[in-house]
Amino acid sequence: MKTIMDLFYETYSPRQKFYGLTMSLKETGREHTIRIRKRDKEVIKVTEEDRTQCYHNATKELIRCFPIEQKTERMG
Repeated sequence: MKTIMDLFYETYSPRQKFYGLTMSLKETGREHTIRIRKRDKEVIKVTEEDRTQCYHNATKELIRCFPIEQKTERMG
């Protein structure tokens, strides 16, 4: 079974390549912060006390802000 962190990285990886994103994770005491930047401009910032919730919210924001269209194969 996949963890929420695995799902985050599965979501982040293709978007990182397609949109040129960088990600940083900062954990201080009880706060966890994920920052995602595009060309040195912060586009997503998620701060939560629970690490799992932080990854979950960051995954939702990635999908919302950076959609990737599914390629369909043409028949005939």
